Amino acid sequence: MKKLVEEWKVIDVDEFKMNRTKYHYPSKLVKASVHSLDTLKRRIARKEFPFNDDFLKSKGTIL
Repeated sequence: MKKLVEEWKVIDVDEFKMNRTKYHYPSKLVKASVHSLDTLKRRIARKEFPFNDDFLKSKGTIL
């Protein structure tokens, strides 16, 4: 989640950890979730679509 002038931050990590135990998430699901989050963080760091302004610029929304 990100507000206009803030950095990106991961939310609900504690909730995931609690539910992982409470609902007995299989290790395959946990590994896939961690991998997906890592991939997402890399895309944000590299400012890859949709974590950049390319789409808005192409539509003339951002100067």
